[in-house]
Amino acid sequence: MEIQDLKTRLSILEVADRLDIRVDKQGKALCPFHDDKTPSLQFSKEKNICTCFSSKCNVGTMDIIGLTEKKLKLNTHEAIMKLKEWANHQPTNGKQKVPEVHSQPRSIGEKETLSRIALLTKVFRYFENGLRTSKAGKEYLQSRNLTQATPTQKGIEVGYNAGSFYQRENKYLVESALKYGLIKKANTGHTAFGKGCLVFPLKNKDGQIVGMYFRETDDKKSNHLATASRHYYLQNRQGLYPNYPKPETTRLILTESIIDTATLLLIPGITNEYELLACYGTNGLTDEHQGVIKSLENLKEVILFFDGDKAGKEGVKKNAAIIQKLKPKVKISQVETPEGEDINSLSISHEPEIFTHLLESRKEIEAFSFSSENTTEKNSDEKKKESNKQITRSTTQQINTSNPNKITYATSTAQYQILGGLRKDLDSMRVSLTIRNHNNNLRHRSKPDLFEDKQVEKIAREAAEKLGLRADLIEIDLNELTDKLETYRENELDPESREEEKPIVKIQDYAKCKTFLGKPNLINRFNDLIGKAGVTGEENNRIFLFCIASSYKMPDTLHALIQGTTGSGKTHLLTKVSSFIPHEDRKHFTRVTEGSFYNYGTKDLQHKLICLEDLDGMREEAYLAFRELQSRGMITSSTTGQDEKGNIHAYEKVVYGPIASLSCTTRGEIYEDNMSRCFVIAVDETGEQTE
Repeated sequence: MEIQDLKTRLSILEVADRLDIRVDKQGKALCPFHDDKTPSLQFSKEKNICTCFSSKCNVGTMDIIGLTEKKLKLNTHEAIMKLKEWANHQPTNGKQKVPEVHSQPRSIGEKETLSRIALLTKVFRYFENGLRTSKAGKEYLQSRNLTQATPTQKGIEVGYNAGSFYQRENKYLVESALKYGLIKKANTGHTAFGKGCLVFPLKNKDGQIVGMYFRETDDKKSNHLATASRHYYLQNRQGLYPNYPKPETTRLILTESIIDTATLLLIPGITNEYELLACYGTNGLTDEHQGVIKSLENLKEVILFFDGDKAGKEGVKKNAAIIQKLKPKVKISQVETPEGEDINSLSISHEPEIFTHLLESRKEIEAFSFSSENTTEKNSDEKKKESNKQITRSTTQQINTSNPNKITYATSTAQYQILGGLRKDLDSMRVSLTIRNHNNNLRHRSKPDLFEDKQVEKIAREAAEKLGLRADLIEIDLNELTDKLETYRENELDPESREEEKPIVKIQDYAKCKTFLGKPNLINRFNDLIGKAGVTGEENNRIFLFCIASSYKMPDTLHALIQGTTGSGKTHLLTKVSSFIPHEDRKHFTRVTEGSFYNYGTKDLQHKLICLEDLDGMREEAYLAFRELQSRGMITSSTTGQDEKGNIHAYEKVVYGPIASLSCTTRGEIYEDNMSRCFVIAVDETGEQTE
């Protein structure tokens, strides 16, 4: 695309809008390149330029390239590439082709009805601009943990339909919008389809917008509607979201909804490993979906990532059967979404790592598990051949260790339970084992050593005979279970490999928190809440201490030493403020022994808030370790220990920070070593505070 084409396709006003420069009706805006109190940046729509007339500014006159270059601090080539991206209306790495329309997006003057692609491409630009000024649209995206694309930040392609895109346009756009269903005739003129909805573009194989998906943002309105009525598609639904998979795709994830696919697009690393495609509900694997899946010659695996409810599970079975017919040689896998959750809800209540874990733990769906009912009519030889295929099934099923005293493992053959936990003797794997048949609920109980092959073979035979199952399949399951139990036990014995269990935040609580944080006067509102929680007075001290305590998650943490006489309320202040930090992230000590800090695990204190009620009573060696954690962020010690053969060796032990800390002292004089590490805060001991 030539530079002149860029200037023809993009107006200076549209570029300003993309750059979040607000232009008034007179074509003026506050200049972003100097401290501008009154609008001095003048835009000329006719000349497609803008000029700053302030004597304090030296940017002069700029065209669309110069404005983009200066505002985003890019070189000329980068600015042109960014403008090409906007002109093509696609992400930098996208595939969308520009429809053959050359009019300005703000003024459509075609002499004939626009084509579907041209119309939707132009209207979607209106929707994108509408989202920038829509509070409802932005709040809804925020509540769903989604971000829109901006000139400086990657996001998802999404717009907001305020319902007014056609009102200032000519009859040609109105006629086209009526033809393709974007507006409908009403008693008072026209009404917009999907008004008040977020809008997602659906694309054809050339990356052009050929359809749209509308999503209600008003929960109150949605609650009075059927579930299906919260979602709308443009008439004669066409296109796929987010686009057609690349021809070289080897692994394809199918999700149940567009919102779920949009969520995965924002998860780091997902799009590097997989191509994504949204189904339009559990029954929404359309002919267009099926056609593109069938056309992918390099496809090796299709992964179904549906909701963790009954409908989602049924949808997996149904769609797996369809895909198996389309691509008989392609592996079909299922992600086991937690019960009652979907992809988007998981992104709100969990860290992004959960998606890596779920995808790595996906389970292959075998052909026999979703074959049609008429398979019962196969002759016995065919059944035997198909049954033999079960031996080569996937081994990605994981053990459930949420209750370490009742470890469970389920396969298509049976369910296995380990009761009473695992012994720590590394030379054996003695367990209390229960094997249960899924179908008749019969159980077989034993106490084998899973490291003994002969015992495993014997248990498999006995269980198969009692439960009516195949011994070879049970033996395979037990061998896989043994490997997983061994890995789990090694991780449990190695404190460094344990992952700390993270609390789950409910979606509604998450949304309330983000709304609270997004309002102005945050510090003052925090301070008011601290007062309501029981910290009377001490307005400056209490909010300062809260900010210090909250720094424990940051790369550079803060520390406070609270100074006051006995009975002045310093311990109450420390205890109350520290109680606002999650209990799993804080450690509260009344007394610290000399070497205790050195005996923590390598990462036990990392990004924790340490609270010491009485710094004066700490012994010098413990005090030294505490100061090193404050300033250096780690402590090291040389110690001795025995290896597995009883030989004594010296080794280095490291305990990592950083930590944030709150501590109390009654001493009037302050150690010089503390002055460079802590904020010293004197409690309010006035008569007014005491009263």
